[in-house]
Amino acid sequence: MLLQAPTPAGCCRSRGRRRSLRCSAAGDGVAAALALLLAQPGVTVPDMYASTPATAAAVATLSAGRPIPAATTRASGDGDWRVFHAPHLRSVDVLGLRFQPRYVVSDAGRAIRSDVHWAWAGLGGWVSAAGTLETAGSDSVVLFSDFWTSGEGAEPGALPEPPLSGFDAFVQSVGRAGFLPSLSRFPVRFYDAAAGVTVFEFPPLRALIAAKRV
Repeated sequence: MLLQAPTPAGCCRSRGRRRSLRCSAAGDGVAAALALLLAQPGVTVPDMYASTPATAAAVATLSAGRPIPAATTRASGDGDWRVFHAPHLRSVDVLGLRFQPRYVVSDAGRAIRSDVHWAWAGLGGWVSAAGTLETAGSDSVVLFSDFWTSGEGAEPGALPEPPLSGFDAFVQSVGRAGFLPSLSRFPVRFYDAAAGVTVFEFPPLRALIAAKRV
């Protein structure tokens, strides 16, 4: 179910044959962009650190339309989403530090958990947060209330149960103090439930982030 064909502003508004041709071309562009992103045989989610200019161009094509009202994507957005395009995170790879973010959306789009795996100099672990996912017009609004870390492993650790250790309480307090609601709004630029692909924007950095549902 394609909820929005990401077409340039004003496209598909003209009448008659010209409108049909423009919409057809836009649809072809979306299909080609999705095919490029998902064409790797046996690969469930493209490697974020193997992204190429062609990947960036495909993501830009998908995100070229107007933002989608986040409430439109909410009903079918539950699942485990893995980020495969995040240029702002790749930019720190020159320091040898790598991140791999994932998001789990549940409760009919009302709850969200973020787990980011980090790796540097042979070390690694997880930084996690959980909270609610709300909507404001075209924006998804993430409100995290719990923060924790866990050590290296294939999967992140669960939210610690109270009473919290001194370290876990420290992480929780730092996370809550550092969380800025002003940075929690993410316009949804593309969403295709059937393909399991979404593109959303992080306005402060003008960054497009693309994720695939697994």
